[in-house]
Amino acid sequence: FELVRVRYSAHYDLIQGNTIPLFRTTQWMWFAVAIFYTYGDFVSDIFQNNPELHHFLPYLQYSTSVSFVLYSTTLMTTIVTLQRDHIRFQINQLCWTVVVLCLTVGQLKYVMH
Repeated sequence: FELVRVRYSAHYDLIQGNTIPLFRTTQWMWFAVAIFYTYGDFVSDIFQNNPELHHFLPYLQYSTSVSFVLYSTTLMTTIVTLQRDHIRFQINQLCWTVVVLCLTVGQLKYVMH
């Protein structure tokens, strides 16, 4: 949140109002997709190693498909919300969001393992 807010604060006047629809929502959607995909194998290991949770094992086969659907939905939402007047800012912000996700979620995954 803090790393994304750095770029957000610099362009606060541009983001206010309805100039860019679903701006913060798409950023949080990318975060949710990254968390779901990254920790899917970790959750799978927990379910497989805990006998009390074995009734969830049939649903684990769908985690990759759900990740793909979440990614596709988030990508399409991001593309649909691009505005002609603000496209440079939006692409820069998307790149910054991806960098932040790689730095935080990627590192946390390796710490967990």
